[in-house]
Parts: sequence; C-alpha cells; structure tokens
Amino acid sequence: MENEQITPDEGLKLIQQTIQRARGKFSDISIYFIFWGWLVLTAGLLNYILHLLNFRELAEWGWFLMPLGGIVMPFLDRKKKEQAKQVTSFIDKYLIGLWTGFFIALAITLYVILGVDESIGYFMLILCMSWATLTTGYIIDFSVMRWSGLAGFGLAMVSLFVHFPEKQLVLASAMLIIYIIPGHLLRNFVKKQNTDS
Repeated sequence: MENEQITPDEGLKLIQQTIQRARGKFSDISIYFIFWGWLVLTAGLLNYILHLLNFRELAEWGWFLMPLGGIVMPFLDRKKKEQAKQVTSFIDKYLIGLWTGFFIALAITLYVILGVDESIGYFMLILCMSWATLTTGYIIDFSVMRWSGLAGFGLAMVSLFVHFPEKQLVLASAMLIIYIIPGHLLRNFVKKQNTDS
C-alpha cells in the first residue's frame, strides 16, 4: 500500500477544518454555558437581594434552583447524545478531558464552600470556571472565551477582598463574563459562519 503524503497547505487546511468542526460542536452545547450561567446568576442575585432585605433565613433557598436545573438538563442533553454517535476528533477528546477535570474540581470546590471555608470556596469556584473557559477558548480558537477566562481570573481575585453577601455580586458578574456572554457570542459566531459557507 502506497503512503500518501499531504502537503503543508493540506495539513493546515485539515487542522482548520477540525477546529471549525469542534467550534461548531461546542456551539451546539453552548446552551450549557448560557443555561447554567443564567441559573447561577439568578440564584446569586436572589441570595444577595434576600440578604439585603434581611430575609437571611430565606436567602439560601435561591440555591435550590440548581437541582431544578438538573431536572431540566436531560431535555437540553438530547442533542449531545446525538452528537456522541459522531466521530470524535483529538480536539473533542481535549474538551472532554478539560470539562471532566472541571467537574471534579467543581465537586471539590462545592465541598469547600459548604464545609470548609465559604470565602476560599467562592475564589476556587470562579478560578475553576475561568481556567476551563480560557483553555476552551484556546482549544477551539475563540478569542472571546480566552478574554472572558482572563477577566474571570481578575474576578476570582476580587472575590477574596469582598465580604459576604457582596461575594454573590462578584459570582453573578463572573457568570455573566465567563459563561453567558461567551456562550451567546460563540453561538452567534458559528451560526454566521454556517450561513456564510
């Protein structure tokens, strides 16, 4: 069997096509960025407002939106299951590894928030989200996600210097900058790219 050699131009084109395909697949699941971003932002703001109104005993109830989000997720997950039947590229594997690591770090962070030190836990939470978004931006070559992740590192630092309940405002800002804005922009970018091609 004859070895087929590809030219540098063909290799570059193949890499660009793989990145575009990964960007498109990730755009399909950008709904997770948007969905969880709005859900956590809403819970954080609700918690903050209830603290301001001296309903502190009710404030934590805002976080019960998270299990509701878990109930809605299977309906958002249908498209992902259809995609799982497709061929997986090395970029897909990088993204799967990255977000698996993120969810493990998230579980540890939630333990820290609930049982060890709430102040450090918020820092860790924003730090993990920033790292995952920044790295995803590099993997799929989407600069908005890179900048959002970098901005998130700054917000993580800010969270160390504000007291509760203002930490909720920092978390809400982080969700907007790290998840919601890049999620919407990625979705719009890929839609525009698909209509242009």
